[in-house]
Amino acid sequence: MDFLGNSLRLCGNGHAACNEGQLPTPKDMCVIDLENMSIGPAPENCRYCALSYVWGKVSETWLTLVRENVASLSLKNALIGMPLPQTVKDAMKLCVELGERHLWVDSLCIVQDDPVFQKQQIDIMDTIYAAATFTIVAAAGNHANAGLPGISTWSRTVQRQTITLQDIEISNTIPVMKDTVQISVWNSRGWT
Repeated sequence: MDFLGNSLRLCGNGHAACNEGQLPTPKDMCVIDLENMSIGPAPENCRYCALSYVWGKVSETWLTLVRENVASLSLKNALIGMPLPQTVKDAMKLCVELGERHLWVDSLCIVQDDPVFQKQQIDIMDTIYAAATFTIVAAAGNHANAGLPGISTWSRTVQRQTITLQDIEISNTIPVMKDTVQISVWNSRGWT
């Protein structure tokens, strides 16, 4: 976690290119306010993170943003105790630990039963991801309840193993992230 936090600070403070040409917050976009634990319109020029993940086959009932709950989810602490998939919970936890206040998650930031709003948001999905401070890519899971390795209660599938033979340390190699992403369910979606 320290590495990620330090990298973000270095990028924000030491890289002029990272701070130039920041895209404006997309029009009519909602975000999760992690300080107030609510969902509402993104403030103008809002700094936010985005989550890219796989919904998978939904076997449990998770909270999504629908017309009926837009108003109630805008209230302070509305998200506390709500049924959320583990990947979303982990992304929220990661953002808080990195000092980020806003998070965009499609299931909670696009009104799922409003076809007009849904189409408008899907049409600007590229801008939503491009304007994010960073995107959390949940490529390790094949469903929304998989969680984020290293954040969730489960750890990465592949662990580094070392043994010492005659004073020589031997270790397995951990798969290259590019290769792991290439074969993931996440990589087979319409947009990433």
